[in-house]
Amino acid sequence: MYKICHMTSAHSSEDVRIFHKECASLAKREDFDVYLVATGESREEAGVHVFGIGPKPSGRLERMKETAKRVYEKALSLDADIYHFHDPELLPYGAKLAKKGYAVVFDSHEMVKEQILIKPYLPRFTRKPIAGLYGALESHWLKHVSGIIAPCSYHGRHPYEGRTKRAVYVNNTPKLDEFYDAFRGEGRDFTGEPVACYVGSLAPNRGITELIDGCCLAGVRLILAGTFETEDYRRMLEAKPSYGIVDYRGYCSREQVAGIYREATVGASTILNIGQYANLENLPTKVYEYMAVGLPIVMTDFAFGRKENEAYHFAELVDPADPEDIAEKLRLLKEHPERAEQLSRNGRKVFEERYNWGVDEARLYALYDDILEEKNHE
Repeated sequence: MYKICHMTSAHSSEDVRIFHKECASLAKREDFDVYLVATGESREEAGVHVFGIGPKPSGRLERMKETAKRVYEKALSLDADIYHFHDPELLPYGAKLAKKGYAVVFDSHEMVKEQILIKPYLPRFTRKPIAGLYGALESHWLKHVSGIIAPCSYHGRHPYEGRTKRAVYVNNTPKLDEFYDAFRGEGRDFTGEPVACYVGSLAPNRGITELIDGCCLAGVRLILAGTFETEDYRRMLEAKPSYGIVDYRGYCSREQVAGIYREATVGASTILNIGQYANLENLPTKVYEYMAVGLPIVMTDFAFGRKENEAYHFAELVDPADPEDIAEKLRLLKEHPERAEQLSRNGRKVFEERYNWGVDEARLYALYDDILEEKNHE
């Protein structure tokens, strides 16, 4: 029996990717005993031993210093065979574990260096030097890890290619049955009043402002669910006349999200062309979820999405900075329900065949098996 320990200082122990997908998948294996060290309370769930280290930190600095250290100390005490960590502030601790002879995996959920360049809480003049310093430290700390996971390629290659012996992809796709109760297998009814939805981070770079304006122009109700990046942004949106079409649901559980998907007739993902997004060679997580529940999609016209849509035709592509373009595509689906139904069926089909967690789960297993085979021959 191999002991596997996942570590996170920034995410909840209920994080969908970390707990519900990766840890739960690994715990299905009879040869794995799976642990997760995170903030919050301890519990046993889905075959995973969750070790809570107490309350969430009050701010970024506390998280990066005190919380990361506590996560490391608890994880080290477990004496696992493989340590799998998920946050940039755990990089130096991952290096420490590797130097002690443990197998270590870094799971990079996003292109951190690229994200630093658009962080709103950093003064603009500091972003480039901070990103450069982070990149140098990251390369230094990752010299000895056993493998690095990224969700997709970036500029045509793995973002960590050449920096580790194992650079693999594990995308953040939904499970086949995760939202199945929200999928109307007999086909959705698109003849009534249209309802758009967006579930996720409510931030300017996600195109929320333009999406609201576009829905208003098209006369389409918009269900928003998630947490606003700042209260100032929320107040700015609420002051706009177009906000009258918004049905804001707040932060929602996965069950509540499934309910929203049952209610909606179109899923929106209008991320602006800022930072890393245009160069990522995958689709936004929300787009995969819309596919899973058979929603036609209105999404940003990025190169990768355009290529996939040309092959499978599951979405209408838009300029996310142009509310009138968004409105035009929403009107198209409203006036042509047969078109919406075809996009719905196409999306569900490609999800079942290509873009579901079963595909990525197999990649995760293969990485672990390869690391353990090497470990057993040392």
